[in-house]
Parts: sequence; C-alpha cells; structure tokens
Amino acid sequence: MPVLAGPMPLDKVDDLLSGPVGAQLGLARKRMVLPWTTTGESNRQPADEDASVEVFADALPNARACWETIAATYANNPKGREYIVYYGATPAETIRLTYFQVARQVQQIAHQLVGLGLKKGDRVGIAMRNYPEYMPTWWAIVCAGFVVVPLNAWLTKPELEWCIKDAGCRVLFVDPERVERLGGKNGKGLADIVHPKGPVIHYVTVRCGSRALPVPSTPFHHLLDATLPLTLPAVDISPFDNMQILYSSGTTGHPKGVLHHHLEWAQQSVAYRYGVMRAVIRSGLDVPDLKEGELPPQTVWYLPVPLFHLTGIAYTYGASMSGGKIVYSYKWDAADGIDIIHAEQVTNFMGVPTMSLQIIESPKFNLDKVKSLLSLGYGGAPGPAALRSRAKAAFKQDGVGEPSNTYGATECLGVAANGGPDYAEKPESVGKPLPFHRVEIRSTDGRVLPKGEVGDIWIKSWGVAKGYWNNEKASASTFQRGWYSTGGRFDEDGFLYLLDRSKDMLIRGGENVYCTEVEAALLSHPDVMDAAVFGIPHRVLGEEVGASVRITPARFGKVTSEELRKHCAERIAKFKVPAYIQLVNEALPATPSGKILKREIKIVVAKLAAKDLGGEFAAKL
Repeated sequence: MPVLAGPMPLDKVDDLLSGPVGAQLGLARKRMVLPWTTTGESNRQPADEDASVEVFADALPNARACWETIAATYANNPKGREYIVYYGATPAETIRLTYFQVARQVQQIAHQLVGLGLKKGDRVGIAMRNYPEYMPTWWAIVCAGFVVVPLNAWLTKPELEWCIKDAGCRVLFVDPERVERLGGKNGKGLADIVHPKGPVIHYVTVRCGSRALPVPSTPFHHLLDATLPLTLPAVDISPFDNMQILYSSGTTGHPKGVLHHHLEWAQQSVAYRYGVMRAVIRSGLDVPDLKEGELPPQTVWYLPVPLFHLTGIAYTYGASMSGGKIVYSYKWDAADGIDIIHAEQVTNFMGVPTMSLQIIESPKFNLDKVKSLLSLGYGGAPGPAALRSRAKAAFKQDGVGEPSNTYGATECLGVAANGGPDYAEKPESVGKPLPFHRVEIRSTDGRVLPKGEVGDIWIKSWGVAKGYWNNEKASASTFQRGWYSTGGRFDEDGFLYLLDRSKDMLIRGGENVYCTEVEAALLSHPDVMDAAVFGIPHRVLGEEVGASVRITPARFGKVTSEELRKHCAERIAKFKVPAYIQLVNEALPATPSGKILKREIKIVVAKLAAKDLGGEFAAKL
C-alpha cells in the first residue's frame, strides 16, 4: 500500500483515487448495467443514453460475503478484538461482545431461522432498541438469504402493525417494550398479526426472560445452541437479490419501505473505505503503509442513533468492515455520552447534528474527557453551518473533535461528505458528491440545469434502492431508470447544497424563502441550540416566516425574539426574517432519526402568532 502525502484539492484527491493509486488500494472501478436501470419511464431532458453505473471492480458480491470476510479477519480469537459494547440503563448492564462471540451468534441465529421453515427472500423484522442482540440478529438474517426489516421501535401499535403487514414479516424479534406495545399487558394483542390474521408465524423475544406468550415464540437466548454447526447455512445469494427494507421516517401518511439489494451494501463496504481515504488525503495526512496481513489500529465508534435508520446501520456496517469497536447505549444523554467517550476512548462519534451541539453545550463538556475524539460527525438531518465553528471553538485544536457533515438518504445510501478545509470554506454545503455517484440538478420538467440553479437533485448509482416495497405509484415518481430524486443545487465548484423545494420552502407574498437559509441565520447566534423554520398562515401574504428556537439553558429567559430578529436581519434579506419566533428551552419535537417534526411545531406556532399578533395572522391553517 503506498504512502501518500497531502493535502491536495478534492478534485486531485478523486483523480488520484480513481487512477492507478486507487487500484493499488483496491478501489478500481468499472461500469455495470443493473436490471432496474433499463426499464421504466424517465422525463430527463435530454434522454439518458447510458444505462450503466460505476461500480468497484474488487467489491465482494453480496453482504454475506462481506460478513464472512469480517469474521475471517477479526473473529479468529475467542478473547480477541471487541466488537460491540452496550451501555444499559444502569452501569451493571454494560455488556461487551468480541467479534468471535458475535460470529458464533450469527451462525446460531441463522440456523434457527432456517429451522423455522423460512425460505430465501422471506422477511424477518426487528423491533427493539439498540440492544447488543440487534447486530448479531441483523447479520444472521442477511447471511441466511432472508430480507431484514429494521422497524422503527418508537411507532405506535397501529403503525408497527401496518409496517409488519406491509413487509410481510414471517418472524419478528421484539424486546419487552415492543411486546407490551403490540400485545398489551397480557400479550394477547400479539395475535393480531399472527397468521392467518397477519404474516407472522413466530416471535423471538429479546430480554424478556422466559415469559410465556399466547403466540408461538422463542426467547432469544434459546437460539444460541452450542450444538449447531460452526458454519452459516448454505444459500446462493445474487448481488441483485433483495436484502433489506428500511421504512422511511415520513411525517405524513404511512411510511414507505425502501427496498435495498445486496449489491448496494457490498459496494458500500468499499465506498466507506474510499471516503476514509479521501478525507485523510484531503486533510494532509498519510495513508499508512501496512505490511501484508497487518491490521490497522482499531477505531472506536459511538453511535447513539437508532439502528432502524440509515445513519445507525450504515455506520455500524462501515465500522464493522474495518474491525472497529462500536458503542451503543440504552438512550441518548449528552452528559452520559461524554462519560462514554472518555471511558471507551471513542475516536469517532456519529449522530444527528443536535447531538453534537448538545455535547459541546453540555455543562459536563471537558476537553480532557473528549480528547480521544478525532471526528465529530453528523448526518440524518441537515447540519447547520454554525455547528462547525462552534465545534472548532469548543475543541480548540486541529485533529481533535473534527466536525464533518454527511449526506445520504435511505433511498440512495451515502452520497457526499464535507469535512476539513472544504467544510471551513463551505459550511452550508454537504460536500462534493463521491465521484462514483452520478448527480445532477433538474427542473420539474426534467431539464438538466446549470450549476448554481435550484432544482431537483437526481442521483444515479449502485447505491440507489430498487424502489419502494409494495408501492408502485411512489416508486414511479421518485425512482426513474436507476435515478432517485430529492432537491438542491450545485455551486460553481461542484459542491452540493440541500434545498427541498416541496418540503422546506415557503412562499411569502410571491417571494421564495428557503427554510434552511433562515435556520442557518438563527443558528449562527451563539445562544441558539436548534431552530425550525416554516410558513405560518397570513391573510395578505399567504404565508409569513415563523420559527421555533431552542435557547441554551444558561441564556433561556434572557434572549428575546427581537434580538434574534435583529441578528437575522444582519445576515439575510428583510423578507426572510421570521415575523414570529417561539422560544423554548427543551428539544424540538423530532423523529427518532433526528428529523424535526415541523408540521407539529407549525400548528402550535401559527396559533401563538394569531393569539399574540392577531390581525392578518388570525388565519386558519
């Protein structure tokens, strides 16, 4: 492996990693036509003549092969490398599992699922917290050729039941909270989705002891039978086979099940390595020259985000491929998180932006406790531009707590990342797309737009999902011949900015106001921890700019709405300044993935504006 000296511009880094040096690092690429890139309709103008996508030539064929490589590399010693560390609700509940232990559990769980009569392609659901049983279960389902369905553990009984029935889950892994939510105190409600009423034929109960349930079930610990084979069950898995259904965290209507394939995640394992190399070289660090068979130093990841969302499962997957140690916790708390970072000497943190802000704003924040932290990463929601400067000010020195902002979606995995000198120069951007993803901006009628114009982001790559499970209508509008659509713009340097025109824009008297721009202005105030901006009804203008802002604990009651309005007026046009600002001292309502529930907040703020300001604001929602 070559030793590379940086720093160098990002374009040069991509050229380097796309050439002979990249080939030496196992990053060579070739073109491939996927089955779903040649069928269906597309409104692109001009028409896309190239049905192929760029793939890593040396990537493994499927996610099972990826796990087998992980196990062969890191799981050969019973007392060897730690893999999963779980911090429970009390210190006594801390659990540590090595790669060896997890590899054995994966074999046992996979054989037990086959023994239940499941066939290749059957769906298996997981509905629980980030317990240490989660990842062995996830890997076992995938390796046995079944389709894993990580379910949002915070959903209500009707919402969970809808997803389970929609996916057709044959087996369901559940923890005590989900047993009670689905079954009630006596467990009888669990029968509501058991065959023939629903698709489930068997439950696996996790951390429920030996509690008897009125439905076919097995305690998780009974799956771990030492007499089972020391191999995975035999199954033939194609790169194009279904692998996972992840339900989107939409705030309206039923969630949509995003259908992932094995090629996606096999390619993602190499893309993760490409992203690490790209960041290292861009920042001026050397790629170490390891001897053959030598393993790199172990990274330690703290992932307090749910495993039923892309950020949690994708970063777990990437860290696993490099033999990392991954730390989970029963729940997120910034003060406890700082203690965990110190105790485990965490090198990489990945959460939603709010979590990073809570760490640096915590009264418990102490540089001595977090000095092991090399990277303070965030994704899952747009990162405010001011967060980078706050993080740099808190950590005080380069190379410690380096902030980075990543962009991906459940429908297309990771697309871009912004860190180091590029993040300093363009803090509003999510970065330059990785070169093996084809990204363009189009108008609503399909015309490819020049740099700088706002439109729909269209992404085409191996990372784009097959579509939405059981939802042809939604699939047809969002996926077109291997392309996936969202919203944003490119600048003149090719850096991507997220601007969702349909969901995150309001029209004030004919003027377009992008909520992210106003949120960035609010978040640049030192006393603002979080902000949500949206349109509220106005009889004359149609919509006026409204906001809900979380103030730091030390300054709540001292900062005024007028002060924030003045702060914004110095940074953005007058018509963009919020007419009404609600000040709060608690976290804004959000989904488990960290996406703020603007629809809920908007209703509250609109009523407050009508009450406090009256007049033209007394309009109905």
